[in-house]
Amino acid sequence: MTRPREQPHATQHAQKTWDGLDSLDAQDSPANMNTADRPYTERLRPEEAWLRDGLARAHNGARSYALWAILLVVLSGAYSWFFGGDEFYSLAPIRVAMAGALALLVAALRLPIGERYPRHLALGLMLIAAIGVSALALESGGQASPQHQRIPYILYGSALLITWSGWWSLAGSSIVLAVFVVTSAAAGQLTDDAFMGNAGRLAAATLVTVAITIARERYRWREVWHEHAASAAHRRADAEIIRLNEQLEERVRERTAELHASEQRVRALVDAAPIGIVAADASGVILETNTAFAEMLGRDIAQIIGTSIQEHTSPDDRDASWAAYEALVDGRSNTFTAEKRYTRESGDELNAHAVVAAVRTETGEFNYALAMIEDVSDRVRAESYARDQENRLAHVLRVSALGEMATELAHEINQPLGAIVNFANGTVTRLRQSGADDELVKSVSRISSEAWRAAEILRRMHGFVQPRETLCENTNINDLVDDVAILVAGDVRRSGATLTLDRAAELPSIDVDPIRIEQVILNLVRNAIDAVRDNPRGARELKVETSFDAACIEVVVRDSGAGISMEGRERMFDAFYTTKSNGLGMGLSISRTIVETYDGRVWVEDNDGPGVSVGFTLPFRDAIAVEA
Repeated sequence: MTRPREQPHATQHAQKTWDGLDSLDAQDSPANMNTADRPYTERLRPEEAWLRDGLARAHNGARSYALWAILLVVLSGAYSWFFGGDEFYSLAPIRVAMAGALALLVAALRLPIGERYPRHLALGLMLIAAIGVSALALESGGQASPQHQRIPYILYGSALLITWSGWWSLAGSSIVLAVFVVTSAAAGQLTDDAFMGNAGRLAAATLVTVAITIARERYRWREVWHEHAASAAHRRADAEIIRLNEQLEERVRERTAELHASEQRVRALVDAAPIGIVAADASGVILETNTAFAEMLGRDIAQIIGTSIQEHTSPDDRDASWAAYEALVDGRSNTFTAEKRYTRESGDELNAHAVVAAVRTETGEFNYALAMIEDVSDRVRAESYARDQENRLAHVLRVSALGEMATELAHEINQPLGAIVNFANGTVTRLRQSGADDELVKSVSRISSEAWRAAEILRRMHGFVQPRETLCENTNINDLVDDVAILVAGDVRRSGATLTLDRAAELPSIDVDPIRIEQVILNLVRNAIDAVRDNPRGARELKVETSFDAACIEVVVRDSGAGISMEGRERMFDAFYTTKSNGLGMGLSISRTIVETYDGRVWVEDNDGPGVSVGFTLPFRDAIAVEA
């Protein structure tokens, strides 16, 4: 929008009088005077326009007047050449000087001073013309010379060519009259009969010149006023257009500010939403999203916008979700819900519940899709955990039932095993009395010892699974290690592993519940057996070590397995955490609880070679002295 320019010095120009135009600055030069070429909104007031137009016309008129005066000199010289005889030569210097002076003023008019002060130079032109004509008259016959009859033409030329006010015209005419009177007085011709006639003609020419000038100025004023009236109407129209445009711009700015504020509010609401919000086009390219969805994927918003929603969908769910999205775009449906998985920046997958709706134009064409995405990974994990808990509880019930069965079996089997031991011992006695072969005696004795060992195993199994109160007995931990070795002998043999016992000699006894501590050792040994199952045969090594110092007894179970991950090491003692497909995840948790009951500590560390070592310490209630 074009706004009106402020006109410098416009007010002070309007206050100047017509005869004070000599003080106008360079911006008032003729090059700047053409108001008709200005936009209506940039035109001057009538007074300013009239003054500027007059200054421009005075400049052009002064130049034309100088050329006209030079032409008169040339024509006068030519006439004298043809018809004046010797008079041509006597008047030639005056004509040349007059023409030269006029040419200098013409040159001055082309300079900045001539553009700023054309009226002053025009007065100089009239002075030079009057002096030159008077000099020619005095040189060619005084008051009777025909040159004096040409002096009025100086005035008439100014009236016709120079545009200025009546006062400027009167000033120029007065200069011409003054020159005529002064030169006539200097020549002593004031008393000549022709003087009064010449003076009368000059006076009449002065009146005519001033009258013509005033009439021209009035006519020019009317032109300027009419132009101003038209331009004023256009100015008012332009001003009204500008005002309306400003009002419109202001309303647009206000509306834009309101829309921006509304957009900011909506953006704040979207960013504050706890669920992911995504807008996508018909090809599935993401147009907008919020912080929640970016955090779900572990990316920045700038990394997500412009990508396809399919890129972030798990490969297993892409076909099904895209089929539903195409139905949305084609108009076969307006919304759909989906349980799908997304791929995070780290490569992990998250479970999400997505509700997608189509946003359509007034004609029903698809515009974009808006999706609300909720991260339900925690819920899925909780549901999976609940299912696992149900399975574990069912397993616990089965184990409990198995314990009861083991109790019954131990009770029932112990009787025939006792009978076997008794009969075997009796048979051995008779064989020895009858002098039977020693190998036969040894075989029957072995039957008795194996039956006794089987009965001992059943007794220990019965004690292990039998509900009982916590007891505190003086116990040798090495005996518990031996008992565990008997209990896991079958598992060790089936797994192809080798179990080594490194028991400290003269290990002090300690007051603990033997069944509970035996359970801890058993849990650690069984975990070690599972750890070496995948090793090549010959590399499945297990070792149980016992040691002691003045403060505590230490039991360590070492394996040669693949080791434990950092996550597994941090969580291995948590309840229900397990890496086994059929494990409960309770063994190590229970073991730590049992050990901490005695103010002990359970720990895990990497071996120097393959595998890990898991051990625990049991402090003495009272410090014992250890012999060096």
